[in-house]
Amino acid sequence: MSTFMRLCAAAAAVAFAATSAADAQRGGRGPDRGSDRPAIVLYEQANFQGRSIRIDGDAPNFAWINFNDRASSARVEGGQWEVCEHADYRGTCLSLTGDIAQFTGRMNNEISSVRAIHRQRPDSRRGITLWSGPDYTGRSVTLTRAEDNFTRINFNDMPRSVEVHSGSWTLCEHINYRGRCVELDRNSGDLARFRMNGIISSATPDGLPQSQPDPGWGGGAPGWGASPGGIEGAALGVTSRFYARPELQGAAIAACITPGSRCGQPAADQMCRRAGLNRAAWFTSESWRGPVIHVGDGRRQQGGNVLVDVLCIR
Repeated sequence: MSTFMRLCAAAAAVAFAATSAADAQRGGRGPDRGSDRPAIVLYEQANFQGRSIRIDGDAPNFAWINFNDRASSARVEGGQWEVCEHADYRGTCLSLTGDIAQFTGRMNNEISSVRAIHRQRPDSRRGITLWSGPDYTGRSVTLTRAEDNFTRINFNDMPRSVEVHSGSWTLCEHINYRGRCVELDRNSGDLARFRMNGIISSATPDGLPQSQPDPGWGGGAPGWGASPGGIEGAALGVTSRFYARPELQGAAIAACITPGSRCGQPAADQMCRRAGLNRAAWFTSESWRGPVIHVGDGRRQQGGNVLVDVLCIR
């Protein structure tokens, strides 16, 4: 498609409204005020002030309409809208069903494309969509790369359900991947089952950074400080650690990240990352009758298959 045709297509989706501050305060919506067609109005300033544009269709590149990286607030006039930081709906995206008086962090003055969400559909991009309500409802944000501070994307402590489009993601309760973390490779309509409901502040597809081992559930749990990540029972090498019978908070470590999910190598790798290393070069498992803890979400049980003879390397 030629540049001219692209400009025409974008212009068809966008109605400009050179709205003054006084017009905005009176609820002015530009030339299409009163239209029944769902739309979103983006404003250059916070609290719906300054110059604005009204969009009632897909707008893949704001550079074509002279509004790139300018939006600071938004009013939603019906429907659901996805606003993205890069052209062609790339980068961090937010799903809006209501007004935003002030975009913050990464999204403020960074929006470059907008499109209507006509229905929920699978996302083929590498990433996750986090929702503010259970069962994939409410506001949402789609991540295609690690985000170490959800305050920057206006979503701190908000996620209550998650769609995992591809790969596996580690979700943590504090910024910089600290606090309690869980690793998910599938959708969850209710994060309360992992005790992560409304407390997530960072997420990464790359596992926990080696320099930021997860402090463990509760921070002051038994064994904290004895070894990185609270994992006990290590024989230290220069670039490795060997755990004959690894324990966490006084319990053997289950051979599955969560009950019945991601067993064997994924669980051993997660244990090693929690201890500040990269992966498990060797491990085995055996049946255990004592207390068992799952390294993915901290759930406990009595007895089960546990990790033994784990060799963690950088």
